[in-house]
This record gives sequence, structure tokens and C-alpha cells, in this order.
Amino acid sequence: MSDAISAFQSIVQHLDRRKFPSEWVEVQDALGTAMSILGERQTNPKMLQEAVLVHRAALKVQTRRRDPWVWAAIQCNLAAALERLAQFKRDPNLTQQAIDAFNSALQVYTLSNNPMAWASTQHNLASTLRTLAETNKDH
Repeated sequence: MSDAISAFQSIVQHLDRRKFPSEWVEVQDALGTAMSILGERQTNPKMLQEAVLVHRAALKVQTRRRDPWVWAAIQCNLAAALERLAQFKRDPNLTQQAIDAFNSALQVYTLSNNPMAWASTQHNLASTLRTLAETNKDH
């Protein structure tokens, strides 16, 4: 996974996001996802925080208006990174940000237009809401 992160970082550094915005977003999203997975595996909150920043950077270029499906997928990846980071930090504000990102994705994913993505996002949202309830109970 570290090799993948290094490769994605190299590509992003050499890819002009003005000339190739779709490709840049795709690599940014893949980089953020790889960082999120590795951050969770290594119990590394700094890596998870970096994953969040990378996904947010991708969302600055990839707007909902430009391509709602890609935007929604990145929102879900952002939410997953936020949820992982929130679990390590036991931070309800990060959990709420994850919930907000999942809800943003659900503005695009509906039961009628993409039942699999809708169901997966609903499942992840429910899990995150449970985490928030547990965190709030502890505080």
C-alpha cells in the first residue's frame, strides 16, 4: 500500500489539474483511499487526516454539477476516512462530518437510480450514526 501511495503522489505532482482535471481527481481520490486504508491498518491518525485533506482537495475540483456520480463516490470515500479518523480520535465532530458527507452522497444516490450505491451508503451512514450515538453516550 505504501508503494501505491508513493506512485499516486508522484502522478499527482506531475499531472496538471487544469489540463487533466478528471484524471487528477481520479488519482487524488485513489490516493486518499489508499491513505485511509493504510492509516487504519497502521493505526495512524496523521495518515487518516492526510486522506481527509486529499479527498477534500479532489472535491474542490470535482463538483457535483460537473459529474454527480464521481462527486458522490468521493463524498463516500471522504466519509469513510472521516469515520476512521473519528474512531481513533473519539471525536464526535469528525463523526458528524462523516455523516454529512454520506448524506451529501445520498443526494445523488437514490433507491431508484442506483440501488446498490444507495444501500451501501445507507448502511455506512447507519453505522456512523451508531458510532455517534455511542460516542455521545460516553461523553
